[in-house]
Amino acid sequence: MDLPTEILVLIFQKCPLPGLYIASRACRKWRSCSRSRLLRLTAHITRKGILPDDRTGRHVLPLKALSAFSGQLSRLIAPWGDMDQHALDGLWRWCGASLQDLDLSTSHRISNLPAMPLLRSLNISRCFGFSPEWIGRIPELFPNLQRLDLSGTHTSDKSLAMMAGAPAVYAFLSLSHCLNITDQGLRVLIKSATFSVAHLDISFSSVSFEAFCEGEGEQLDPRLCRIVARGSDWTGRQCTALGSKGIRVDADWKLWDDSEEGVRIWLQAICS
Repeated sequence: MDLPTEILVLIFQKCPLPGLYIASRACRKWRSCSRSRLLRLTAHITRKGILPDDRTGRHVLPLKALSAFSGQLSRLIAPWGDMDQHALDGLWRWCGASLQDLDLSTSHRISNLPAMPLLRSLNISRCFGFSPEWIGRIPELFPNLQRLDLSGTHTSDKSLAMMAGAPAVYAFLSLSHCLNITDQGLRVLIKSATFSVAHLDISFSSVSFEAFCEGEGEQLDPRLCRIVARGSDWTGRQCTALGSKGIRVDADWKLWDDSEEGVRIWLQAICS
């Protein structure tokens, strides 16, 4: 217990949240260190409580224990996908203002999130409760967002049109398995003057190569440097055409033209 405060803070940073909660009750010094604003904590949560990092379900703390770490939680993960709207709504008064990373993948019973100004990464893949209109408001609700995973959601052309009108710069955007978007809808997004994305995943979606063809007076997002299109029917020539614009394309090579010329173009595409 005579360790310097700086060392204790470094040790507590490595502790799972349930362990840190128990350690904070050992003595006044440990309690004070566990409340340090230097700590950036991660919580794995379910509808029933807080899990340890190994996600075994043992030693589950009640969700209200998060109130002891208000302002310190930077990452919230719901690994079992069983969170519901009521349970989640009760958490925001403790951690909504400090969250930077939120992972709610497969949480089907959630349909709304409050505005979080510090949030940088949001994963709502396979969350079917969010409406296309709400998805379109994401840049407005989370102005500092850099990574967004919308895989398998109800994202539509209307969602993309709403997002295209907002000033946003994303490092990563996933629209994989989104079957309600069309070439026209994606074209509006990637040719927007205000919305920008560097890494775009459209694997197993309904989008084709035509979405990236530049028409008269049109220009692709200059920051777009990588496209993942697994499950697509793109050819080597199409990938090379984008490669000539500085865009790397990751697609299923087995669906490309397997002639000698096609293989040559494919090698040129992946080596560029």
